[in-house]
Amino acid sequence: MPPAPSPEEIQKLVSLFKDGDTAALEPLARRFSQQYPGHGLGWMLLAAIDKAAGRNAQALAAQLKAIAVMPPKAELYSNLGNLQFALDKLADAEQSYRRCLELDPRHAKGHFNYGLLLLALGRAREAESHLRESDRLQPDPQTRYQLALSLLEQKQYSPAVLLLEEGLALRPGDAATHDSLSFAYLHLGRLKEAVEQGDAAVNAAPEDHQILGNLLFTLSYQDSRPGEVMRLARRYGTLVSAKANGERFTAWDSGQTRKLRIGFVSGDFKNHPVAFFLLSLLTEIDRTRFECFAYPTIPFEDDFSRRIKASVDGWKLLSTASDLEAARQIHADGIHILVDLAGHTGHGRLPVFAFRPAPVQVSWLGYFSTTGVAEMDYVLADAVGVSDGEPSQFTEAVRLLPATRLCFTPPEAAPEVAPLPALRNGFVTFGCYQGLAKMNDGVLACWQAIFAALPQARLRWQCAQFADAEARKATLLRLERHGIAGSRIELLRDQSRQDYLGSHRHVDMILDTFPFPGGTTTCEALWMGVPTLTLAGRSLLSRQGASLLTAAGLGDWVTTGSGDYQRKAIELASRPAQLAQLRQGLRAGVAASPLFDRGAFARNFEAAMLSLWEKHGNIVRETSGNHHEDTD
Repeated sequence: MPPAPSPEEIQKLVSLFKDGDTAALEPLARRFSQQYPGHGLGWMLLAAIDKAAGRNAQALAAQLKAIAVMPPKAELYSNLGNLQFALDKLADAEQSYRRCLELDPRHAKGHFNYGLLLLALGRAREAESHLRESDRLQPDPQTRYQLALSLLEQKQYSPAVLLLEEGLALRPGDAATHDSLSFAYLHLGRLKEAVEQGDAAVNAAPEDHQILGNLLFTLSYQDSRPGEVMRLARRYGTLVSAKANGERFTAWDSGQTRKLRIGFVSGDFKNHPVAFFLLSLLTEIDRTRFECFAYPTIPFEDDFSRRIKASVDGWKLLSTASDLEAARQIHADGIHILVDLAGHTGHGRLPVFAFRPAPVQVSWLGYFSTTGVAEMDYVLADAVGVSDGEPSQFTEAVRLLPATRLCFTPPEAAPEVAPLPALRNGFVTFGCYQGLAKMNDGVLACWQAIFAALPQARLRWQCAQFADAEARKATLLRLERHGIAGSRIELLRDQSRQDYLGSHRHVDMILDTFPFPGGTTTCEALWMGVPTLTLAGRSLLSRQGASLLTAAGLGDWVTTGSGDYQRKAIELASRPAQLAQLRQGLRAGVAASPLFDRGAFARNFEAAMLSLWEKHGNIVRETSGNHHEDTD
């Protein structure tokens, strides 16, 4: 019969655990586990000690031993799931949480933890169910905060706002709640409140680089604080550089090059606009000279993720890695040029770049302004996107790609281009596929003049937020205040991509938003035969529509001010025969343009990467260390 511990030995361990005396507890717990391996208490305590010390792999081993020798208990499996979740063993974690709830369906923490896992897996509707049950069983502000996040993931912005406002009343000044409220207000088109909440979040947590980055993203929807954006971006860069604490990896020498290794960091290797543009490059890049590595920052995968994974030489998940660990992984992979595809958007990992895991670091594709990170060497742009005569918008050096900074992957099995609906309807239908965040009063004032001049015109506006009845109601009232009667408006929620593409058969032309124009929607509309009228601003972001349309051969659809935008919209809408002719040949025309020519884009991208690497080699040889000059 195995030896059993005395009641005094057990009580000693329990007392030290309750007192939080880890220094005294750890050696006793280790001896206890060795002496009484069939008693679960020692393994449970070791699991808790190792987890608290960040030794999750050791904690998991101890927790499994505890489960092996103890009667089944919900708490054991909840804790096991937490450790598996922390180690990115997501399928195992889900099994553990399910077992926890089988043993005790009323286990509030089990429901809460399972809800967090489901959120990470992109299953927000299921997460909502478990978080609601957790809140019912054990009401808690943190549970309601996570519930609000699950609603935000489902684009249920109005109910999320109610929960977040309630949470802020209970916890005034809570930075995370201010931050999430900012996000919710932004997507409801309440930009002023979004900025106010973002400012409040930064004031509550001035050293939190993530919250500061979120404010920078929010400010991109307006262009009234450009000087402050640069100041805040530099502050962000200072924070993440300080976090790296001077630790930098040794640069690779250019003489080591065989194939040039390019790494891409993003949380959007999935059914997402970033992937739609990236795939065109990955499928064409010359594999005899280049190797491509993808570093996803979230564990979620879908069919598009698998297409990306099949197109790269390496796929290294960073979701559970610390910034230092992620940088160490990238450096160990021998990446020569590391490309960030996220910037200050969701699931970005800009702090990794502060460790300089690669000798050349580049911002491209998924972000449209400066990162503010001093260790980010370049931003890729094109000549149309960077306005001449404007003060520098970037802490990075600007490297221009020929023709276009973006190349779009045509949607598979897209419907055929439909005839111009105005010929059938007898009036023009303007389309919009932008979210409420982009719809500021300046855009609506501009549209008001267009619809006043065209009394028969209609507006068909489709976006995710219109799944929210309150958002639809508020938007109708807002449009009516700007002189566009409800009888002329159709507001629709988002659809599957195939149905969304087909919806262009109802639209004659698209009115772009500003200063934040369309990107993917503009390219998809062109493929469906529908041109977009855009207004070019002064920043890379506000000139995105101009860049895309110029690359597509539609430079005459780019306007330079609200008056020009209004006149052009009225003029084009009054010429249905001209619109019909353009529509008929638009898909074939753009397919041959730089915007869709993935072979030409890949060659241009390759040349740019080789040029940056050659310049790095020259700098290494000259030991100047300064590579912030290249603007050609």
